[in-house]
Amino acid sequence: MAQQEETAAERRQNNSCRNSLWGEVSTFLPKGTVAVSPEHELRCDPSWLFFQSSNGYTTPLYTEFTIQNRDNYAVCWCIKLKSNEKLFKASPAGGFLKAKEQRTVRLYLQPILEWQQDWQEYTTRRIRICVQNIRVLPELKYTTNDSEGITAREVYRVAERDFQFERMYTKLDVVIQRPEDLK
Repeated sequence: MAQQEETAAERRQNNSCRNSLWGEVSTFLPKGTVAVSPEHELRCDPSWLFFQSSNGYTTPLYTEFTIQNRDNYAVCWCIKLKSNEKLFKASPAGGFLKAKEQRTVRLYLQPILEWQQDWQEYTTRRIRICVQNIRVLPELKYTTNDSEGITAREVYRVAERDFQFERMYTKLDVVIQRPEDLK
């Protein structure tokens, strides 16, 4: 009976730590510091992305770019799109990069029927996409699935709230070219 009570108490403590994002994420910060900023921005290649459609953007389009960690330690990264514009989707939209690792990201452009504004609003300007990164320590158990360890989404929930000035930003420029049949 005492053994069952101990395991129940341990489970309650583990659940309360898991529910508190700070309990999970605090392990990626070095002792005695508030937060850690990476030394370099992520390298995005290419830095300008172009979309061009022959059918007036009636079907979804995608383009690919690579992000590369230039530091000698792991970083957590996240792509930030404007929340009020559902124009793009990224796959994957975040994750972890080991030292000197690179990853290919696919950026999807939604069909014109799903755009929230008129097509002229999007084709007459440069659209910026932000790729953020923050340093993680090797002791952090991170994963890309939700079954074990901490995910990049959990790290960025805490980083947005508590460590706003420790993140590095890389900007990507997106240009949507005018469709010929809508001019």
